[in-house]
Amino acid sequence: MPFRMTISDAPTSAKTAIHSVAGPGIAEAIPERQLRRFLRAVHRAGKRRDIALVEMLLGTGLRVGELLALDVADVRLG
Repeated sequence: MPFRMTISDAPTSAKTAIHSVAGPGIAEAIPERQLRRFLRAVHRAGKRRDIALVEMLLGTGLRVGELLALDVADVRLG
């Protein structure tokens, strides 16, 4: 079964978890509208791997390095 969580399903804290760097040591949240546009573009491209990575980042607040370091054995479903 494909991963089906969307940004609208995520808690409010997760919606602002993805940040863009505005300068040295300064991060600002990406507006929700831009996040939705980005998510739609990823889904339209249809690459399951990319969709899973982006959904995991948005839904959990993991950092990219933390996500890339995950092994299948680290994830428990259910």
